[in-house]
Amino acid sequence: MSDLTGELIDGRYQLLRQVANGGMASIYEAIDTRLDRKVAVKIMHPHLAQDEAFVSRFIKEAKAAAALSHPNIVAVQDQGWNQSGVPAVFLVMELIEGHTLREYLNERGRFEIKDAINYLTPILSALAAAHALGVDESRVFKTLLAQSEQSAVVAIVPVSSQLSLKSLALVLGVKRCEMVPANDAQRITGYVVGGISPFGQKKKLFTVIDASALDLPTIFVSGGRRGLDLEVAPSDLLRVLDAKSGAIATTDV
Repeated sequence: MSDLTGELIDGRYQLLRQVANGGMASIYEAIDTRLDRKVAVKIMHPHLAQDEAFVSRFIKEAKAAAALSHPNIVAVQDQGWNQSGVPAVFLVMELIEGHTLREYLNERGRFEIKDAINYLTPILSALAAAHALGVDESRVFKTLLAQSEQSAVVAIVPVSSQLSLKSLALVLGVKRCEMVPANDAQRITGYVVGGISPFGQKKKLFTVIDASALDLPTIFVSGGRRGLDLEVAPSDLLRVLDAKSGAIATTDV
């Protein structure tokens, strides 16, 4: 997508500079010329804006986010389709100055547990508020623990699917895999079964994420407690966990 800096969106939002660019959209620092304040404007990539289903989901999620009011959630202020000038589906949010968690991770590497808790506490508080409004089930993934003849492995699959042990073995290049008993899973990860998180486990384990996650802009994974999920981009999850993706989910029971 070309840089739209300088464009006036919806006759109101003057784009000052591009601050981020992802697989789904680009984000700009902008001026709300009507209220004379800085905002962040998220503009969907043109090729996605031609997909009616994708645009519908974008608008649906914008409305869901706008319904949230929480000190740790960025406020959504406006949404629409630019009718004058460059065609664009856009979302307007409050502009938050500072560094992202990704930047801190790139700079510092892995956090100590106490530092991770300090960052996760406000995030989990915000996610609890979002969770109360409901999330599309296809974006919610569960974290399971399996065992190959070599070692334990973490498998992340949609909650609506089952883990295929045969497919997991193929991805790992081993003869067979089996599920780890609940008591052993708790001992190995430090989490109670049903709330196992891929983050902050006692020992770093090799992780495989179902390939279906790559078709989604973000997914939800356990934050370490039942009913408490973290929203994360699949690419970030792969990078942070040094994980691998593969077709390991099945709908067969």
